This record gives sequence, C-alpha cells and structure tokens, in this order.
Amino acid sequence: MLKNSLLVAGFLVLSVSSCRRKGDPSFGADAGSGPTAAVSPSASTRAALPPEPAPPVADGAADVPDLEAKLGADKAYGAVWSGPRADLNLFLTGVSELLAAGEASTDITKPLRDKKLMDAAIKLHMIFARVGHYPSDFTSKLGAHLGKVRGEAHLGTWSPWSKGEPFHDFTALAAWSRPEDGVYLRERLGAKRLGPTRWAPSLQAPTRPWLVSSGAATERLALLLPLEPSDCSAMRQLEERVDPQTGASRGVCFPRFSEKETDLRPVKDGTRVNVASPDYEMSDEECAEIIKRVRSKAGAEGAVYVSIPIVNDRPQDHVGTARADWSTTAVLCLDLLDGVLIGKGVKPGAARTTQATINRRRLAEAAKGR
Repeated sequence: MLKNSLLVAGFLVLSVSSCRRKGDPSFGADAGSGPTAAVSPSASTRAALPPEPAPPVADGAADVPDLEAKLGADKAYGAVWSGPRADLNLFLTGVSELLAAGEASTDITKPLRDKKLMDAAIKLHMIFARVGHYPSDFTSKLGAHLGKVRGEAHLGTWSPWSKGEPFHDFTALAAWSRPEDGVYLRERLGAKRLGPTRWAPSLQAPTRPWLVSSGAATERLALLLPLEPSDCSAMRQLEERVDPQTGASRGVCFPRFSEKETDLRPVKDGTRVNVASPDYEMSDEECAEIIKRVRSKAGAEGAVYVSIPIVNDRPQDHVGTARADWSTTAVLCLDLLDGVLIGKGVKPGAARTTQATINRRRLAEAAKGR
C-alpha cells in the first residue's frame, strides 16, 4: 500500500495515507448536499486562530535562494500558470497535498512527473519547510488565481470525484493562504466529503492538524463561521450547545455512537454497556462525555466501555491474507477505576497505545522502503 515513497525536505513521504481515493476500503460517502456559505462572526468577537508552526527545517534557510533560482528557471513551472487549466489544477493539488501532509499519492505524483511539474512542487515544498512561506511570485499568482475562480463551484478549488478524471483539490493550499476566510476551510471539509480523496490517518503527528483531520478542521472553522450540519463528517453530527458563561449557543460536531448491551451478565448491581463509535479521531474528553450520557444504563455498579477503530492501514497481513483497514477496534476509555467497577470516573483503554504501536511499525517498514 506504500506506493511511490518520496523524501522531501527531510520528511519521509508516504504515498497513500493522506490521499484515500473513492473506492478504497475506508471510503464512505456522506449523505447530504455540499456546504453552503454562512455569515462570519465579526472580527471583534472572533476567537484568535492558533499561530503558524515554526518551519521544520529552519536550519536550511540558506538553501532558499538557490531553490528559488532553480524554480524560476523551470520552464514547465513558468508555463503552468498560463497553460491548460487542468494542468494548473493538478499542480496546485500536488502543492496542496504536500503542504497538508508532506505526501501525495501516485495518482497525483505520476501525472505531475509526466508533465515535468513534480520537481517544481517539491522545490516549493522544500522552500516552505525552510522559511514557513512560499516565494512571493507563487503566492501572488495563487492569490490572483483564487480571485479569478472564486465565482465557480466550490470556489474553483475542487471538483467531485469522477472516474478517469484528474484529481482537482487544492483546498488545503487555499485554506492556508486565506486563513481568515472560513469559506475556504468549509470547502476543505466539503472536498473531503465529496471530492477525489478522503480523510485518512497520519502515522505521525501532523504539523497542521486542521488540514488533515476532520475534527481539527471543524474546530478551527467554528472560530470563523457558525457550523452547519454539512460541516460534520459522516462519523459526527452537529449539536447545539449553550456557553454557561455567556449564554450564547454554538454548534459542535460530536461523534456518533451506538450502544450494544452485548454483555448482559450482572456485574454486582449493574451490567456492562458497550459503546462503539466509527470516529477514530475521538478525543479523551469526548469519550468521557459519552460515558456520562449512557452511565445510567449500566446500573449503579455497572461498567461502560467505549471503543473506536484501530487504523491498520495495511492491505494484507503478514501471511498474505487480505483484510480491511478498519477491521479492528479497541477501548478508548471505560468506567473502571483501580480494577473495581464502581460506576464513576473514567480510565483510559488500550486504543491509544495500540495505535501508537501500529504506527511505529508502519513507519519502520516505510523507512525500509516497503
């Protein structure tokens, strides 16, 4: 499943984890129409956005002038802005994927190489990794293009998946370049719901989680615009909550879950309630809140177990037997303290450590070129 690994700016580039195509095992189309615009809160009431992370290869800033010179001499790069629109869409998609996760699938990198545009995308990524921004020539042309296509469907930043058609999704790049304009981040969410790729787990902590995680993206969008139901993924639903201090109502995307009392054996004065959520991004705080919601169903001394998928991200196991990416679950948190079922409190399960073990193994395999 590791296709076309790239080493870019000191990062191991894994070709498939950030770009899950429609038709892959983990693909699940959300119902509903595409996102619509909402009125943005005023600047005076809007919460501050998190600061940009520091460049990961800042010690290589001295390389930037040479990289920019080579980029300026790249004829394919120079021609892409005035060439066929499909080529520009493809190029910006590649730059966008590298920005979001430092990687791109072969469905993007192969056609970029065929059109001699892959080197330019990599150079832009290397420059960005060293100084935290792109060359002014690139950003000015990108800004002009975004302005030109803003009146198109999806602000011109992505198109729905169509078999045989080239990828078109540079929503990560657009959202990064327009951080205060929530409509671009909303398009990022819409593209991951109906566009050519899907959210996929990262083996390493992402630099900008809001570009690679539906949960982080909706949290950031809530700072810019009121959330709408279509902003939530299929694994989450919009809930209205009232701020106890201000009395203001706001929407949040909370994990969907199901309850199964599969273990009906009495546990002292209660039973065990098993809760499952398809959302592998669920936070510890959200897990604890789910336990509070179903606590009464377990009885005075019963237990509540909340499980999430463990992402194996592997098409085959070690003996060659095919298996689905999402076939395993593990407990994220449970209503169990000190080994005694007392019906209060929350204890971490094994999900986090199990996932970390899988991630370490996958990274080790990637480092060996597998």
